[in-house]
Amino acid sequence: METSSGVNKIQANLTDVYSVVIEIHSLIRARFPDPTEGIPRGVQANTSEAASLQYVPAPPRLYGRDIVVRAAAGKICDAQQRHIALLGTGGIGKTSVALGVVDDLGVKGQNDCYFVRCDTVISDLTLVASILQAMEKNSSDNGDPMKNLKTCLEAASRPIVLVLDNFESPWSLDTPNIQPRLTEVLRTLAAIPKLQLIVTMRGNAPPADGDVPWSVMHLDPLGHIPARELFLSIKPDTSPSEFKDLDLLLQKCDGLPLAIKLLALLKSSSTCGRLLKQWEKQKTSLLKTNHPSESRETSMRVSISMSLQSAPMRRHPDAIPLLAVICRLPDGILGGVEQLEEMDLGFDDVDEALATVLGSGLAFKAEN
Repeated sequence: METSSGVNKIQANLTDVYSVVIEIHSLIRARFPDPTEGIPRGVQANTSEAASLQYVPAPPRLYGRDIVVRAAAGKICDAQQRHIALLGTGGIGKTSVALGVVDDLGVKGQNDCYFVRCDTVISDLTLVASILQAMEKNSSDNGDPMKNLKTCLEAASRPIVLVLDNFESPWSLDTPNIQPRLTEVLRTLAAIPKLQLIVTMRGNAPPADGDVPWSVMHLDPLGHIPARELFLSIKPDTSPSEFKDLDLLLQKCDGLPLAIKLLALLKSSSTCGRLLKQWEKQKTSLLKTNHPSESRETSMRVSISMSLQSAPMRRHPDAIPLLAVICRLPDGILGGVEQLEEMDLGFDDVDEALATVLGSGLAFKAEN
C-alpha cells in the first residue's frame, strides 16, 4: 500500500532528522546556559536584570496584519475590559502585532501603555519587579511586592495597557510551582478594573487559561503578497528579474516574518538566485545576521531551538520524534491524530505528543 510505503520511508529517515534536532539541542545548551546557574536560591527571586523596557518600543511597519491589529485595538478600546493573548509559532510576529496595537491612536490616546520583556523573568517575584520597573516604580524592600504593584496600578490616573512579551519564557520553566505562581499574578492583574493585559506567547494555549478571561488571537503565516511586500520593504532595489527566484525563496520561509526579514538582510551581498542555492545547502541555518551575539531576533536556528529546549518538549519523550515525522511530510498531518495512529509510529501517546508540539509553538493548526 502507498501509505505503508510512505511510513517506511519516514521511519528510514527519522533517525537522521532526530540527529539534527539533537544537534540543535546541544548548540542551544552550549550557547544559553541556565540563567540561574551559580546563583544562590535565596537570591534568584530578586534577579531581574534587563527584564523589562521602561518605554514602549516603536512598532515596525506591519504587512498583512492590519485586520488583526484593528481587531485587537478595537477590543482594547471597547467599554468592556478585555485581556488579549496573541499566540503563534516563533517568528510569526506576535511582538510586532502587540506593538502595533499599543501604537494605535485610540489605544494610546485612552491608555498609558507599558511593555515588559519576559525573556529573563524567572519567577513570579521577578515578573512583579519587572512590571514595577517598566512603570518606573520602586519595589518596596518591606512588605508584599504584589500588593505594592496592585496599589500602583489602582492609583493610576488613566487606564493602563500592559504588554507581557514572550511570556512562554517564564511559563515553560522547570521551576517547581512556577505556573501556579504566575497564574496568581495574572489573575490578580486581570481583576484590576483599570488594567488590560496583552500577552504574547508561543504555542496554541494562553497562560492561566480558565483563570483569566482571555480573548485569544492566533497569528497565521503571512500570505504571498504581504510576504513579498515585507521583503521588498527591506530590499527595495531587488530587480523584477529576480522575482521568480524571490517567490521560490518566500515559499521556503512558510510565511514567517522573522525568516523573511533575515533572508532580506542577506540580500545585500547576494542575488535571490544565489540565496536560493545557498538555501538548498544550509536550510534555516542560513537565516541569521552577522551580529556577534545570536538571539531569537537575529537567528532562525536560535528561535527554533528555544522552543525545542522548552520544558514541555524535554519532558515528553515522543514530542521530538513526532516533530521529526511532521517535518518529513510536505503537506503536514491532514488527518490529525487519526492519521498518526494509522501510521503506527510506535508512540505511547500520540495525542499528548501532538499537544506538546502544538503547545510549544513548533507546529500549528491551519483553518483549512
